[in-house]
Amino acid sequence: MKVLIAGDYCPQNRVADLFEKRDFESVLGNVRDVISTVDYSIVNFECPVCDGSETPIVKFGPNLKCTEHGVEALKWAGFKCVTLANNHFLDYGEEGVAKTLKTCQDYDIDTVGGDVMLNEASQVLYSHRDKLKYFFEE
Repeated sequence: MKVLIAGDYCPQNRVADLFEKRDFESVLGNVRDVISTVDYSIVNFECPVCDGSETPIVKFGPNLKCTEHGVEALKWAGFKCVTLANNHFLDYGEEGVAKTLKTCQDYDIDTVGGDVMLNEASQVLYSHRDKLKYFFEE
């Protein structure tokens, strides 16, 4: 079994503009080629999904976010799972968390390490794909 694990993903600035136009190829084309060679692919999703109605939390440093096109791009590239336990996941509070989880679910992307409730966020992910069973802990 081949598993690919990628680092922080947060489509901002020029990348966000390209994703809003659904130009995933120019940013993730080479990545998609690599992902197609593995059985399961994971990336750290370093920002919540927001539609503009969410309020950022008060904190030091930037409040990162992306639109649902950021998740759509991950799906297009072939990612199967996102990790959510990072310092920006809560940048837009529970609304951003809920929107992120729903969007990932809508695009059939597994999540691990984040949820509205701590006990859910700390759950092990079991994934059954292609008759193989995977499990991941954050």
